[in-house]
Amino acid sequence: MLSSPDANHPALVRIPPWVQEKLSPKAVDYIKRVHHWVETECIPAEPIVKAQLAKFGRWKTPPLIHELRAKAKKEGLFNLFLPKSFGSLSPGLTNLEYSCCAEIMGRCYWAAQTMNCHAPETGNIELLAKYCNEEQKQKWLMPLLNGETSSAYSMTEPDRASSDATQIACRITPDPSDPNTLIINGRKLYGNAMWNDDLSVYILWPVQTPPTPTPGNATPRSSSPNPPRASPCSAT
Repeated sequence: MLSSPDANHPALVRIPPWVQEKLSPKAVDYIKRVHHWVETECIPAEPIVKAQLAKFGRWKTPPLIHELRAKAKKEGLFNLFLPKSFGSLSPGLTNLEYSCCAEIMGRCYWAAQTMNCHAPETGNIELLAKYCNEEQKQKWLMPLLNGETSSAYSMTEPDRASSDATQIACRITPDPSDPNTLIINGRKLYGNAMWNDDLSVYILWPVQTPPTPTPGNATPRSSSPNPPRASPCSAT
C-alpha cells in the first residue's frame, strides 16, 4: 500500500486501492512526474499550441511540441509505454502501471506526443522492437525511439473497409523463384502525406492468408484452421 503522502498525492488519489497495491516505487515516481509534467508544461500551453496549429496547419508539428519533446526526453519521460519484455528499451513499467500514466496524459490531447507515447508511434515502435533484426532496428526503430522522426501505417485501401483488418486486399506472397523475397500486390490510399516533414517510416499492412468471404457474416472466416494474419513490413 502507498504511504500516506503518496496516497494523497493528486496524481494517485483517484487510483483504486487494488491498483495502488500493485504499483512499484518506480511506477509511483513516474506517475507523479507525469502528473507534474502534464499539469505544469502541457495544460498551460494549450492556447499556444492551438495558435501554432492555426498558423502552421495541421500537417506541421507545432514548434512548442518539438521544444517540449526535447525537454521531456532530457527528464526521462520518453517511451514510457514499452513493456518490460523489451528489456533495456523499456522503462520497466507493467501495463497496469503505464495505464496510470496514460490516464494522466489524456488530460491534454497532445500531452502523450510530448512524451513519445502517442499513436501510431506506440504500436509501430513496439512492432519494430519485436520483429526487426539489429540492422533494421538501427535504421528504423532507434530514430523513432529517439524522437528524431515519425511513422505511419498504410492501411486504407480503395473499396475496402480497411479499419477492419480482415478486409485488407493487399497481398504478400513468397516469390516462387526466390525463397528470400516477398512479393506485395495491392493499392493503398493516403500514403504520401508529403506535407508532414517529420514522417519518414511507413508500416505497410498486407494480408498473408486471404480470408474466405462469408456472406451475411460481419467476421469473414478463413479457409485455413489459422485466422488470417496481417503481416507488417517497413518501408521508407
